[in-house]
Amino acid sequence: MSLPGYALITGGGGGIGSATGKIFAREGSAGVAFADINLETATTAAEESKKYATNPAYRAIAIHVDVSNEESVNAMVKQALGVFESLSYAVNSAGVSFTDQAGGIPKHSETNLGNLSTQEWERTMNINARGVFFSQRAEISAMLKAKPTNNYPANLSIVNISSIGGLRALAPYASAYVPSKHAVVGLTKSAAFEHGPDGIRVNAVCPAFIETPSNSGNAEVAERVNKRMERSALGRVGKPEEVGEVIAFLSSEKAKFVTAVDWAVDGGYTAA
Repeated sequence: MSLPGYALITGGGGGIGSATGKIFAREGSAGVAFADINLETATTAAEESKKYATNPAYRAIAIHVDVSNEESVNAMVKQALGVFESLSYAVNSAGVSFTDQAGGIPKHSETNLGNLSTQEWERTMNINARGVFFSQRAEISAMLKAKPTNNYPANLSIVNISSIGGLRALAPYASAYVPSKHAVVGLTKSAAFEHGPDGIRVNAVCPAFIETPSNSGNAEVAERVNKRMERSALGRVGKPEEVGEVIAFLSSEKAKFVTAVDWAVDGGYTAA
């Protein structure tokens, strides 16, 4: 597998985004931009990725971005292009889950649709759906404008991180999260058909519960997540790098006839 061009990863400061950036570095990328709302974690991830780099010319940069803000997203892409000569790959990993409230998974009565606050609905949709729309639009625009060079031929790929919640319901606790992740799948398929003729492939990856700092660091959340994944075929929580390997494959020329898919990386959870 070879990924010789330049990559931009939102949510690059941790979890799936950070792991994916390291894999891109390992697979020969010329550079990776780690974009995150937390610039400190993005900077750490960028520095760590250099340990994995196999391309002597590899460069890693950190960019602050709020994906729910149109101007911030446009500035992110502009900053990445200001350092890199083009953009071959984009991974839209920034998002919030239904565990992202104080103390982890919120109580049933706080998140059922009949009790869901407008504020929480808007927050989730703004980051997960609106954020992918803004990011994908800016990335596609950059890819269309940049001409491929002999060093980095055209293999243009966008991978959006949806969820098994983009494929099915996850009740209770997820009446904002599930619609937001279904929207990511819809945005993926629409963009794939609209920009396939431009040579841009767009795919979605739909992970199940993945071991991240937000759940592994909280005993209550970890217990509930582990219990949910016991029903999967593999019976365990996934690791960020296991998702990252699929993202890297979809971004590579090995997947050059793959577009508009929603690929479950779930240990068989959705088969049950």
